[in-house]
Amino acid sequence: MSSVRGNLCRRIYDELSQQFSEEVSELVKRYGYNMENVNCCMKRLLKIAESRDPTPNDLTMSAALKNMSKDHLEQLFRIFRNLVKFDTQKNHNGSFARASEFHSGNNVRRQAEYVSTEDSSEEIEELSDSSDSQPIGENQYEVERIISRIKNADGSYVYHVKWVGYESSSEPENFVDEKDMLCPDLIKEFEDLERLRIKLRAKKLKKQALLARKRKLEAEQRRRTLNTFSASKFSDEDESEGSINRNVCEVIDMCSSDSSSSEENFPTHSSKLPKSYSNCTHEKSERKEIVEKSPVRKDDHYDGFKYVRRESDGFQKGYKVVKVSVVTEHPINGRVVGVVVFAHPDGEEFAQYIPLREIHQNAPLAPALMEALLEQRMRK
Repeated sequence: MSSVRGNLCRRIYDELSQQFSEEVSELVKRYGYNMENVNCCMKRLLKIAESRDPTPNDLTMSAALKNMSKDHLEQLFRIFRNLVKFDTQKNHNGSFARASEFHSGNNVRRQAEYVSTEDSSEEIEELSDSSDSQPIGENQYEVERIISRIKNADGSYVYHVKWVGYESSSEPENFVDEKDMLCPDLIKEFEDLERLRIKLRAKKLKKQALLARKRKLEAEQRRRTLNTFSASKFSDEDESEGSINRNVCEVIDMCSSDSSSSEENFPTHSSKLPKSYSNCTHEKSERKEIVEKSPVRKDDHYDGFKYVRRESDGFQKGYKVVKVSVVTEHPINGRVVGVVVFAHPDGEEFAQYIPLREIHQNAPLAPALMEALLEQRMRK
């Protein structure tokens, strides 16, 4: 077909249109077509033939323009190809032209037309009888590889292929129906690669799911551990504080060297104070020093220290303890703490929130006073 490819063009088709119509008129009527539709499909196919040999998929796409059958269009194309060959040989040899000069031109033309018609009809019958038609052209196209495939609604596949010697693109001629794919080895190789790709993807997704589940369990375990630790810490602090009333908000002074001051603070229960409190008045230590109690208004529970520092490191830094001003709830976490007044080396006094356990450990005189105060509160 490559030898006559230059003649398979729309210009030659226009020149031979009348002769082509006479050749295929019976075939067109038999299949219920009209010449306008045939001309449209043939010109579409010949446009492709001008640059390269048409593929089976080109036949399918061209026939679909006017709802023609692919096999019927292939038969018409073969007739036109043979007609072009016959016309080319006639012009090249000039035998028919010379014979028309020396012999009866009419007889020669009739004989040529008869031979051409007879050859065409024999070829049409041969194509209609054969179930598997031969491929178009002398050179068959070869599929290099299958790029992808699409499944139709009827369950058949359309393959996107790359032809040997041609670039890969998304042109319609690069999509071939399943019935036109005559390369079972490439199809089997493509299906094996597809199964392997699906298997690898499933394995990757499973691995990602296991990793995500592992991370979720680790985060849940960390959260549970943190909650357990926080709950145990709070329970330990509650046990150490005992049954201390959180609403206690009373000013407590450190024990004084003057025994009369302690009796003034607790006149009605002085006889029932713990022995540790009565003995601590005779100890001589810097922690036992006490500043005379200043008058405290009932509406001023912080004894003039409106702003209490956030730090709670007075005992760690070794500041001098002036007094335990208030036993109250912490304004942020709600725990029972004491407001301890410290004296800075430069003479400035400041207050800090100190946990009761730390007050018990660092101020041995204060617990006795707090126990007495709590006992008094409970009896009321």
